[in-house]
Amino acid sequence: MLTKDDAKDLSPKERADLIAMLESVNKEQHAANIEKAKAQIEEAINAACTHFSVTRDDIGFGDGKKPKSKGKMKPKYAHPDDSEKVYKGHGRKPKWLEEWFEAGHTLDELTKL
Repeated sequence: MLTKDDAKDLSPKERADLIAMLESVNKEQHAANIEKAKAQIEEAINAACTHFSVTRDDIGFGDGKKPKSKGKMKPKYAHPDDSEKVYKGHGRKPKWLEEWFEAGHTLDELTKL
């Protein structure tokens, strides 16, 4: 181990090399501490999400990307007399379907696609 007295005997180049080495070790240790802290924070966020039944996106810690769409939904029902009138099975019901219900019909009477 280097003492203060030993440091006094170092040449300017040796002292500069020693300082550079210490700075390098300090930077490496600092980076390791940051990575360890990040891992602990990730664990805490994931545990909180699990505990409260929320996603990381719900609390603002997602990756910022929107989930990929699975594509357009295909229609599930079609009007028996007009195949152009279709309904996907969820969401807002088209006007023709509302009229269908008002006339006393049900979804079961429509053509299933």
